[in-house]
Amino acid sequence: MNAKSLLDEMERKGVRISFDGDHLGYRTTREPLTPELLGELKAWKSEIISLLRGEEREEDVPLPYFNSIGDLVIPFDADPKYFWWAGGQSISETREELQ
Repeated sequence: MNAKSLLDEMERKGVRISFDGDHLGYRTTREPLTPELLGELKAWKSEIISLLRGEEREEDVPLPYFNSIGDLVIPFDADPKYFWWAGGQSISETREELQ
């Protein structure tokens, strides 16, 4: 899990995340947060605040990966350089970079 996926999960659960300076807060309309989710919020605090400020960090952008059967998977929100149709690198160049 990364900060973006955690924020997405919180949104699905009806949790609104806010920040004030370096303080992270939340409001839930459905059920209380589990200790596991609270731990995730604490672990990803600085990255979440950066995302909420609109500062995308390089480590939050997903990389292409090989799935369990060896196929190359390029997430839609990956760096555009991995998309050959956007004028980026070829699939063979991406494979070489990942190996």
